Amino acid sequence: MKKPLLLSSAILILMSLVHIIWGRENFLNEFASDQSELKLIATISWYQGAGVIFLLGMFLGFQAVRGVMNKMFILFSLLSLTANILIFAILALMNDESKLLLSSFPQLVTFSVVIGLLIYSTKKSSEISEELDS
Repeated sequence: MKKPLLLSSAILILMSLVHIIWGRENFLNEFASDQSELKLIATISWYQGAGVIFLLGMFLGFQAVRGVMNKMFILFSLLSLTANILIFAILALMNDESKLLLSSFPQLVTFSVVIGLLIYSTKKSSEISEELDS
């Protein structure tokens, strides 16, 4: 079993659930009654984001339990999470929403921890592969 992948999986699955709950309680209820179309678009995007995070967590967990490490999927996960953070940060800063960026600090730290675990897993796997090859 790959413990860093399992930990990454658990964090991402929990993050997806927190994302859904927090969004319903704090974000999606803020739309005015005359903004029903905008609320629908935001709701769909919100749940799509949570779904992607959940699926990343599930697939990482599946790999961890099977003891298999698909480097392309790990790379995809790394790029997805990094792009998520960068796009969010860039858009927040471009729109002078530094307060939004600061309020999302726990999310940014959590994603960074998962990214670190994935990098560690990849490096560890590469080291093991090199040892087996020699």
